[in-house]
Amino acid sequence: MGVRVRAPSSPPHPALAWGAPFLLAALILAARGIVFAPDSAAYAMWADRLIASGFDYAAGVREYGSTLSLTYALFVTLVAALKLLAGAWWPAALVAVNLAASATVGLLLTRLAWQLTGSGAASWTALILYLACLDIVQWAPFILSDSSFLLLAYTVFLMEAGRIQSRSGSWLPVFAASTAAALYRPTGFILLPITAWSLYLARSAGTGLSRPAAISCLALTGVATAMAFGWIMQDPGRWPFAFASAELDIVGRTYASGQVVWDRPETYHAPPALIWDFWAITADRFLHFFAPAAGNYSPAHKVAQYAFYIPVYGFAAYFVAMLAAGRSGLAKPRQDVCYAAFGAIMAYAAFHAMVQVDYDWRYRVPILPHLILLAAAGVATAARPASERRREGEAIRAPGP
Repeated sequence: MGVRVRAPSSPPHPALAWGAPFLLAALILAARGIVFAPDSAAYAMWADRLIASGFDYAAGVREYGSTLSLTYALFVTLVAALKLLAGAWWPAALVAVNLAASATVGLLLTRLAWQLTGSGAASWTALILYLACLDIVQWAPFILSDSSFLLLAYTVFLMEAGRIQSRSGSWLPVFAASTAAALYRPTGFILLPITAWSLYLARSAGTGLSRPAAISCLALTGVATAMAFGWIMQDPGRWPFAFASAELDIVGRTYASGQVVWDRPETYHAPPALIWDFWAITADRFLHFFAPAAGNYSPAHKVAQYAFYIPVYGFAAYFVAMLAAGRSGLAKPRQDVCYAAFGAIMAYAAFHAMVQVDYDWRYRVPILPHLILLAAAGVATAARPASERRREGEAIRAPGP
């Protein structure tokens, strides 16, 4: 007699979905202690000056310039508030915020996987993959913005997902939250075009281009933008505006050195000369944005990375293919939530392909829950009977009346 393994029919209990990620992050904290990164001292200094100025943000703009003072304004405000509330214990307070934020994202992700798919297997998959994602949980002990920004970014996505599914609701709060993300850390501004994409998905149901066609148009636009950006990087003086010119000069120097992943020389190209050399660097950065591991990771670290990324990439790619073929088994609004997640992943990858892939892949953290969600949906799709998926495909291909 064969033994049939039954997939779980219900999602993990909320206490488990929150408590397990919290406990894992706490164990990592206990093993490593509170970690001060090179940027941590700058955040502490800016917070001290913000307190000394009576939270005069205009003074910060005058002293540091808009990039440093505004794009980190909300995170520095958090650090300043914790300094006022906890005194010398502010690092511990910030790490406590990090642990709670990391655990909350795990809970929200697990619940969304259940809500979208109705599959207990998908929800449990989301939780297991989240716990297996070292690239998320490892940042909780750091005096950095990664864990708290992850919660902010995922909250914005949940706001989008609710409006996409209901096809109703004001989008002003969503754009306000996206703007807040842009004031939390520099790369947060990417949430603004991502929110615009979600708004399009919510408002264009049943009209205009198909979703795969719309994504193809955006992809072509992205390639054209990257090619134009490469032309500017060949000579940053070609940028015609004063705005962001200093930042583009810095990025231009990374192109001139052939940099692919920041401070990982083994990934560098030869210094570029011709325009397609610059385009090749951008393309390589795009690929490296998704790299599971660096060459000098320890064997144990590589095993942990590949144990997470192989199933995540595999199931996510499978689901995206089924989604494009109309065989995901999800209702149209829920499909659009998945298209929103996919668009967010591509937006982050495209932006960092042009600007920078950082040394520890910290800037990839906000898209990891999206990858896990798509992978969990892939598990739900794969668990459905093949005959059911085949009938859906035939219905999609059938000629209309």
